[in-house]
Amino acid sequence: MTIAHSDIDYTPVPDKVQLESEPEGDHRSLFELGSLIDPEQRAQALQYAASAVSPDDSPIPPDDHLACFDILYYTAAHKSFEFQETYSPVWRFVGRHMKFTQKIEDLARLEVRKAFGLLAHEVDVPVRFLVSC
Repeated sequence: MTIAHSDIDYTPVPDKVQLESEPEGDHRSLFELGSLIDPEQRAQALQYAASAVSPDDSPIPPDDHLACFDILYYTAAHKSFEFQETYSPVWRFVGRHMKFTQKIEDLARLEVRKAFGLLAHEVDVPVRFLVSC
């Protein structure tokens, strides 16, 4: 698929990325996916994968400089949908260092004021900005 002059192709990953606690499910091990970036693991994965084919049917190997994993929603360290658990070693840190623009913070304060029925000239509303999954 060609988008913005880029040739984007899919390379299958080895079965070892399947989440062990759910061998027949859709979830994948985040740590196993991450291991595919290591040169040795990458070489083993490429032996598993057939070469990707570009739109002009010429084989292209995966890029050595960019790794992109699609649909990380279905990744976990231990079990499926573990982002619902407080112990989740991955998802509880998503967005931890995310910052909001002043405009977004002002909009949030305005909505909090509306929710509590406060007028604009009344005391400033302290708002702690959190990202929630």
